[in-house]
Amino acid sequence: MMDRDAVLVVDDDALGERQIAHWLGAQDVFPYLSSETSLAALSGQKAPRIVICKPGSSGVAVFHWMQSLKDQPIVLILSDEPAQPGKVHGDGKSLTAVMHAPVDGAGLSRLVKLLLDVSTRITQAPAEDAPQLDRPRHISLNDMPPAGRA
Repeated sequence: MMDRDAVLVVDDDALGERQIAHWLGAQDVFPYLSSETSLAALSGQKAPRIVICKPGSSGVAVFHWMQSLKDQPIVLILSDEPAQPGKVHGDGKSLTAVMHAPVDGAGLSRLVKLLLDVSTRITQAPAEDAPQLDRPRHISLNDMPPAGRA
């Protein structure tokens, strides 16, 4: 069964997948590789928290598969277009970041480790301590201490 903290690496080039897996291994993150893992085998299991993919047909297949997931993973797209700036897109349910070449493997692996640590803390928090990101907070001005005069 796939670990809920799993990372899935997707690239049409199996050597590219292994290179990314090598970078992640330096941070003790051991991802599943799309070249070695069928999406059909993952469909009955919990989804990975992070998907790292390069543009290509494998990435398109994974994006279609992810649409059926209840909890959307964080998606890091590694683009080969160095002239373009990186982008981050979030819609409240998903987060996608585009990173352009050249990608620093050590930096990428530290980012993935940080994202895994943060998402683990959020999901392991007791229900009463869980962040309420989708609910507005109301603060009464009467409850705030008066500020001193300058």
